[in-house]
Amino acid sequence: DLVAAALALPLLEVVRAWVSKPDERIPRTGVVRLIVLRGRASGEESGTIPETERWLEAIRRRLIDRMPLGTRLVVMGPRYMDFSIRAVIETQQGRNPETVEREIKRQLRQRLALGDSSTDSPLRQPGVPVTQRDLAAWIRGTDGVSRVVELRLMRGDGHTVEKLHVPQSGLPRLDMPGSIIEVKWPATGGVR
Repeated sequence: DLVAAALALPLLEVVRAWVSKPDERIPRTGVVRLIVLRGRASGEESGTIPETERWLEAIRRRLIDRMPLGTRLVVMGPRYMDFSIRAVIETQQGRNPETVEREIKRQLRQRLALGDSSTDSPLRQPGVPVTQRDLAAWIRGTDGVSRVVELRLMRGDGHTVEKLHVPQSGLPRLDMPGSIIEVKWPATGGVR
């Protein structure tokens, strides 16, 4: 009920909401944590976080009357786990590398969309990690890609990792401008 009420709030641009499950290691204190995601003006992610304290407090004030006695509502934005990729991709014979690169970027944006996705693919669930294997499979599945020559997944701090761990209250956020995707023609035949 709380999630539906948050999504139905007029003029606050809540596009996603979920209640964070309580940690089993921490004693229950009657706190309900509602995670809300604010709509973006464009499909591109910017470096700024749109869920401001003022916006979160406005949502909490509108929903506080729905809470049962003895519980406390905490409204917070998702914890974003920023990452970038470095990839070298080989195209299929006769394919334009620029076209394939645009398609790879579109595929990655679609798979890692944070909010309102205009496509049929479901939005990424909170807390689900991103792995190099996931990224390689998505890129290989893109039309025009022959193979992934090299792929590195890098956390926001610049460290290369095999898997990007995402907390239960978080979402992965791809830094596309900080990513390097090099798409090249397939290698021609060698010496006989």
